[in-house]
Amino acid sequence: MLRVTLQQLSLWQVKEFRLDRVTAHLRLPSVRAQLVSPLALAKWGALAWWLVDPAWSSARSSLFALTTVYAGETAWFVREIAQRAFRRPHLSPRIGILLSGVMLAAALLTVLGRVLEWPWTLTLLALDRGLFALVAAIVFGTVPVTAWKRRRIIRRAAHRMRAISGLTTVGITGSFGKSSTKEFLALLAGARFHVLKTPANTNTDVGIAQVILKDLTEQHTLFVCEMGAYRLGEIARAAALVHPRIGILAAVRDQHLALFGSLEELARAKGELLRALPETGVAIVNGDDPMCVRLSRESPAARVVRYGFREGNDVRGEKLSVRRDQFHLTVRSRGTTHQVDVPLLGGHQAGNLLGAWAAAEVLGVSPDELAARAPILRPLPRTMEPRTGPRNTFVVDDTYSANPDGVAAALEYLPAAAARTTVVILTTMIELGSASAAAHRRIGETLRRVKPDLTVVTARDFARDLIAGAANGGSDVPLHIVVEPRPERAFSRIEPLLGAGTVVLLEGRIPESLRQKFLSSA
Repeated sequence: MLRVTLQQLSLWQVKEFRLDRVTAHLRLPSVRAQLVSPLALAKWGALAWWLVDPAWSSARSSLFALTTVYAGETAWFVREIAQRAFRRPHLSPRIGILLSGVMLAAALLTVLGRVLEWPWTLTLLALDRGLFALVAAIVFGTVPVTAWKRRRIIRRAAHRMRAISGLTTVGITGSFGKSSTKEFLALLAGARFHVLKTPANTNTDVGIAQVILKDLTEQHTLFVCEMGAYRLGEIARAAALVHPRIGILAAVRDQHLALFGSLEELARAKGELLRALPETGVAIVNGDDPMCVRLSRESPAARVVRYGFREGNDVRGEKLSVRRDQFHLTVRSRGTTHQVDVPLLGGHQAGNLLGAWAAAEVLGVSPDELAARAPILRPLPRTMEPRTGPRNTFVVDDTYSANPDGVAAALEYLPAAAARTTVVILTTMIELGSASAAAHRRIGETLRRVKPDLTVVTARDFARDLIAGAANGGSDVPLHIVVEPRPERAFSRIEPLLGAGTVVLLEGRIPESLRQKFLSSA
């Protein structure tokens, strides 16, 4: 019972206590299969039968069957803990309230069972089957208090923003690349400005508000603010809080399509940043992305700056050359040409650099200064981050997040690593809605082109689509792709290949216990 409770709490926490994201999770094929598994159906059948005839639940056969089931689940729970394969929630006030609520409800149900003279087996099974609804009800019960606290935090942050003079705010959004662009801009502008940036993937209105209250001071002159959304209006609320003068739109793709329903709705949400800019503001968009260019026309900002690799962009990249530990790029802007060597992995990072470069120029940093500072750029942790693994294996940690374009770009980097042996460990992607199957087939097609020696997929959802793409539509499973959700077994398949001549790409949110095995240099 404890295992299921912690799983439920962890799910709600990872999904930010949002019903839309939890609902999208419940639509995953693996989750649907669990909901109608033989064991789940047997539990529901037993509960229904025992409610009709409680005396039958006292029969020895019933007691033995239920005891065996829960003993087995307990043993599996202990095994998961021992192998560090169990995902538990991080302690927080809200998790504490939810856990206390579940314990109180369990106590009340136990009392009710005694009053109704239920056997303990019936009480336990009723709690087991009703646990998801119970946790959901408690989550919804905390919403009014949470909403009140959120409004209070945002009001205080808005007051703090109004009290700071001489602060320029840059908002950054996009389906991918926004976190790296934020980090690069903070570094490129760091010589001219006292910079505050939102940390890690903090990008909601309340998260931004907490950063303002905790870290913003009178000394700051530039606030670089990442903005994300799972529904319409969320970026607009964040923009209303910080009033950006410059807005960067990095890309519009099908990430989180399950929540928005259509690419058009997703684009409207991303475009909220550009529409929030003042007439004196500047909209900076990826000129290689037609959707970004279209959305820039909806902005009231009088000036639009485009960046990318195509002709006509204001900041344009040329002659991109990707190597094992860096990329070389020619940047043309404002009538100047600069060649830079940047210690970042993957050609897709060049696009993020161009976006940050364009914003820094708007802020008054000269192209000469930017070219001089480009070599100091470093990757965001867990974003194409080079690490040393067991037996001097070259490990690329790209587990920060996953989206179709980002995964494909990470895979395309592998030939540049020039390794004797190439291993890919990836998980499948979530919240893509109707685009899920096609997106995973495209990843499979990329794997077929890159030809890693071994690919281990750590989730079963959409693994068939990925394998179909890798097999070029054939029915045979490629020998170099295996599906192994169990971290210990996945590592045992890969361990013989580790060594100085091997590169291992950790892609997407693979199990943390498996990730840690590749970050030890032992």
